[in-house]
Amino acid sequence: MTKGGKNLFEKDFLEGNLIRNGITGKFSYNKITNLNAGKKLVDNFSNLLQNDFNAIVYNFVDMLSHARTDMEVIRELASDEAAYRSLTLSWFEHSSLLDIFKLIADNGCDVIITTDHGTVRVDEPSKVVGDRNTNTNLRYKQGKNLSYEKRDVFEIKRPEEAFFTKVKCE
Repeated sequence: MTKGGKNLFEKDFLEGNLIRNGITGKFSYNKITNLNAGKKLVDNFSNLLQNDFNAIVYNFVDMLSHARTDMEVIRELASDEAAYRSLTLSWFEHSSLLDIFKLIADNGCDVIITTDHGTVRVDEPSKVVGDRNTNTNLRYKQGKNLSYEKRDVFEIKRPEEAFFTKVKCE
């Protein structure tokens, strides 16, 4: 977990969800954010077999999608949708995630695959502009004096009405 990140409590949320749903037993939460962490999980796979439930979060595709916007070399490698998908497939074929899937299959374990968000193919992006304190997130914008085409966005002016926590923009 990174200091000051937005996903610092995923394990706690998972544990709370399991408890609320009456699911008991030993569980693990593993977030893989780099090559070494993935290799370590493969090396210690037998430890996972001691648990009733294991959550494994692979962050690579999310990191790649962000890098595609931020890093010139990734923009070159994944210049269009076909190249991006090819790069993702190449990573998967050589990843510890594939090794984990093989170990899971070899041990007859069940797998549930899910995502915290998907992607939307956009041919004509919409620009949202705000003051210098507007966040740079690609999925949502938060800030003062945002300007955008109303038909292009899902606008929430009162976060509490969408069950979000109200925060002050500084």
